[in-house]
Amino acid sequence: MDLEKKRLEIPFISPILFLGLISLLLTISVITNSSIGKQEIMNWEVKLADEQLIYPVGKTFELHLFVLDENGEPLPDVNVITEWFFNDYSHKQVMHHIESGLFEAEKKLPEEGEWTLLVEVESKRQYYEQVLSIQAIEKY
Repeated sequence: MDLEKKRLEIPFISPILFLGLISLLLTISVITNSSIGKQEIMNWEVKLADEQLIYPVGKTFELHLFVLDENGEPLPDVNVITEWFFNDYSHKQVMHHIESGLFEAEKKLPEEGEWTLLVEVESKRQYYEQVLSIQAIEKY
């Protein structure tokens, strides 16, 4: 009889608590494998391929960027994401690798003015961010 009472007193973990614990562990795993767990690089460089800083409003254009390492050599094995900012507008965009450190993406700027372009470059263990300023004008 005493043995049966002791079995009933064993703590029970509810399925909801168990799933919550699993979710927490998965979230921690994802965070440590994201850019938070990566080393920030300070001496990579992002350059506009055509060095054009003025683009047309409302017309689609191709943005080309070179991504270079600390020695000025192309970085082909990285992911490049741009984020465009203007007033309340922001838009993220994945750039496509063309060749030897050259990346491209099509973009249409809906408003005239000075746009901020945040370029995020990530490899397996490292990341780099650079901010560029782009001007959009009506009469191009």
